[in-house]
Amino acid sequence: MTTETALLNIVEKLRNDLKIELLHYAEYLMNKSLNTPKKPLAGSMKGTFVLPLP
Repeated sequence: MTTETALLNIVEKLRNDLKIELLHYAEYLMNKSLNTPKKPLAGSMKGTFVLPLP
């Protein structure tokens, strides 16, 4: 069973007021993920700064 199928099965069983609350939470999560800058991973700048060798 995929995540989408499992989620749809649960949503179908919810009362309408809970579906609305779930919709608001899903919109909040979407906006949060779109507006949050991604943090750089440790070591992602490796090799960027190269010192000249004598």
